[in-house]
Amino acid sequence: MSVVKGTKAIIKTVQGKEQGFVKQLYAQKPDGLEEKEFSENLQKTIKKIQGTYPFVSASPTPHKGEYLIDIPVENREGHESHFRYVAERFFDYLENRDMPEWETANTLAKYYITTEAVKVANE
Repeated sequence: MSVVKGTKAIIKTVQGKEQGFVKQLYAQKPDGLEEKEFSENLQKTIKKIQGTYPFVSASPTPHKGEYLIDIPVENREGHESHFRYVAERFFDYLENRDMPEWETANTLAKYYITTEAVKVANE
């Protein structure tokens, strides 16, 4: 399970026995937000998403304040299909030398952490 908590929604993916071992996406109402407001915001968001992905829908689950975001299995892209998009972006950055600032900062942080970890491990 993975969970992302926000002020307007808690988003989680679950892939267990209850889901038939198929990864499912859920939106849950966070504490401090009225059910009516959450439901209305969720339905507006789903309607907006349906402009591009008409097959997406949301339906309440038996758990209070939780909705299944239904994306039919036949409309889901697998992990491998995303590799093409990542590779295209990466090669575009290499060719144009225009990596976003946030990516530069993340890359520097990653390399700093890994090189410091190697130093500590070798001590």
